[in-house]
Amino acid sequence: MTRRKRADTQGVDILKDHFSKFQIADKDGDLDRDPYTSAAWNGNAFSNGATGTINWVTAFGLPEIPKAVWVEVHLRDADSSAGDYHIAFRAKVTTTRDSATCRCDRENNDNLDNHQRLIPVADNGTSYYSVVASGVNTMDVWIRVIAWMK
Repeated sequence: MTRRKRADTQGVDILKDHFSKFQIADKDGDLDRDPYTSAAWNGNAFSNGATGTINWVTAFGLPEIPKAVWVEVHLRDADSSAGDYHIAFRAKVTTTRDSATCRCDRENNDNLDNHQRLIPVADNGTSYYSVVASGVNTMDVWIRVIAWMK
């Protein structure tokens, strides 16, 4: 049986267009894919009920306002084996559903849980977050930006 080569390149063009919209994190341009980090999201402790916004350009130093960010999130809670503890992200405060949730529930207390998620970003370059933790300053969160959508 011989295979015929497709004459159209529509699928290839769609893929090229899709991937050209992503920028892989590499701060110094040496192609070793340095993730973007932030002092505000480098193991800082959060309390139950904490909410706020992340400005991806200001906090992480991204060179442009993204439409979405692909992140690696590490988190732990002091009493994670006892409940449903997590950090949730969404593009806007008014959005009724979380777009990305990272959980550390039912893990051994203070064990790191790791996630990679695509987080949507509002037009102003921010995302909203909310924390459900076991108490005051019990959840530690690290975020590293791996890539973003232009």
